[in-house]
Amino acid sequence: MSLSWECSEGEVDYDFSDVEPEGNTSGDTPPQKPTQVADQESREAAPPQPTKFRPRVVDSTQIARRNQFSTGKQDLWVLQRAYRRSIRREEEEKEKKRKAEGEKEERERKKKKKEETEKEAEEDYEEEEEKWAKAH
Repeated sequence: MSLSWECSEGEVDYDFSDVEPEGNTSGDTPPQKPTQVADQESREAAPPQPTKFRPRVVDSTQIARRNQFSTGKQDLWVLQRAYRRSIRREEEEKEKKRKAEGEKEERERKKKKKEETEKEAEEDYEEEEEKWAKAH
């Protein structure tokens, strides 16, 4: 059996023809435990496992892409997002102003209504007082 793969050093070939397979291959005898010496030899003959994960190499362009504001470069989506935010802020400010004006008008209306009802009540009281004075 032969295995080969590519790694950073180049192509690596390992030959496993001298390593016996573990377990019961014939089916009639139970598998036997290898001795410590044989186990040590098989470990030495086994190829080193290639690393699955390599540390990420980060260069200055990747850092600049991540931190676009420090380099002054901005992607289109950054500009669009900023534009949408500014529009949203303006709309919120307009809505707040409308709401504040509406509340102010409502207070003025209530105040006028209260003054009118007080005037009417005062006039009614005076009329009732005059009627009572004429009656007595």
